[in-house]
Amino acid sequence: MEASEWAQQKAQSIHAARAADEIRTALNLERQRIRTSNFPDLVEAVARAFQHHCEEYNKIRAHGERSVEFHAIGPSLYMLRRDAGLSEINMRVNLSSCTIRVTAERSGLRYDRVYHPEALANGTALLSSSNGGSLVRAEDVAQEAMDAFLDGQELAERL
Repeated sequence: MEASEWAQQKAQSIHAARAADEIRTALNLERQRIRTSNFPDLVEAVARAFQHHCEEYNKIRAHGERSVEFHAIGPSLYMLRRDAGLSEINMRVNLSSCTIRVTAERSGLRYDRVYHPEALANGTALLSSSNGGSLVRAEDVAQEAMDAFLDGQELAERL
């Protein structure tokens, strides 16, 4: 191969590699933009899902069974509790790292999940779960946590 032919191929190869890197960088930036721009809506959807699940459960709970409530304690902290119960599940939102962490507090229940937004091709986002990395909807986050919470035995009942 002559030097001029080699130089031509090498220059084309370097140009193609740089172009591919620029495309990858642009795609990563777009995915990040989608994740961060959709995150507040995802947080709101998870909070609404918790509230809706509580309302529906409270409508049909057995007589004598305690009601459950979900409410905001601050701009980035929410709490799920049984009426007059000691156990709770907290949902902490970290806007700077785009994470939602749902953990059991003051109970024998072991529950700890972290969710991050993941960009979809249509410009929306779903949540990726630390429990297997699958993509989940806001309703799935609330339902899984409430299943674990309601299936767990209240701390006060064990004393």
